[in-house]
Amino acid sequence: MELGENIKDSIAYPISDFKNFIIFTVILLFSFLIIPIPFVAGYIYKVIAETIDGNDTLPEFDDFGDIFINGLKMIGIVLAYGVIIGIIFGIVFGIGGALGSAMGGNAGVIVLMIFSIIAIILALIIGLIALPAPVNMALNNGNFGSAFDFSAITGLISDIGIGNYIIWYIIIAIITGIVSAISGFLIWVVIGILGYAWMSLFEARSTALLFGFE
Repeated sequence: MELGENIKDSIAYPISDFKNFIIFTVILLFSFLIIPIPFVAGYIYKVIAETIDGNDTLPEFDDFGDIFINGLKMIGIVLAYGVIIGIIFGIVFGIGGALGSAMGGNAGVIVLMIFSIIAIILALIIGLIALPAPVNMALNNGNFGSAFDFSAITGLISDIGIGNYIIWYIIIAIITGIVSAISGFLIWVVIGILGYAWMSLFEARSTALLFGFE
């Protein structure tokens, strides 16, 4: 699917079934209670999986056991990649800080800045690998380990082209950034939660369309 078609389809997708969109929004609204979080994450995974299966409307809220389990897997993916990024920051900043302190003065500041940039670049690379991780899990029948099959994930990225991926990533970041800002402003009237719900489903759909098809 062409990038423009991907974005156009994904923008309309969250309201392809208004009933399920509202149900998802209500569950998301009560995520502060913690317990609903796996159901939110599991439904997002279901969107990815059903998009790969060729379904063009929001999935039904059924098989709550599967939604909950897959939600725990999604949370596990986020936490695992977060730990990886945290370790990278810790190591790189640790080395940079030690070298910077040893050199001292302006040279030490420059060294610390260089290592900071290296840490950010490495974190972005891991982040770019993390985005298709749930798609690869869905492509492998929910196998949690597939979310960390870096060879397969980089293969998905290679199939669409790193250039196309970066362009898609920038577009998604701009759209979700705008929606997030508006939703954050409106959250005090609850209406903003609709924006966060739409954003979550939009990103899941677009990611699945990008990586889930050859």
